[in-house]
Amino acid sequence: MADNIIKKLNNSVKQTANNVEKENVKLSFFEDALSKIKKEIVNDEIGIDNIVITIIKLMEIVEKYKSLNGLEKRILVMKVISKHIENSNMSEDDKSNMIYIIDNTGSQIIDTIIFTSKGKLFKSFKGRLFKMFSCCK
Repeated sequence: MADNIIKKLNNSVKQTANNVEKENVKLSFFEDALSKIKKEIVNDEIGIDNIVITIIKLMEIVEKYKSLNGLEKRILVMKVISKHIENSNMSEDDKSNMIYIIDNTGSQIIDTIIFTSKGKLFKSFKGRLFKMFSCCK
């Protein structure tokens, strides 16, 4: 019985160590991505006019992190962009509004960027247009 308890404790310790290691790796990715995006947009203040460009740049940075899956990369992009907004020089109201926009549309923006980068967007439109205007074939 004591052996089973010791085995369970050892497994629990190993599991915790693995979880801590994974979190440390994710934290280092976060810090790396944040520092790289700061270098990328040194002269450009983040705002509504360049948020999509900033997300694209972040996606390019995060894409190089091969040990993260797609969902982890998406979450990382969202967290980094939010942190970058928090650290910016814009007013608190603007920060709040930008965070709101990112929280509510950031995931859809990322999906659209991925969709268009694979060339699927215009193929989808083309097929629908031909169905609507079949006389134009």
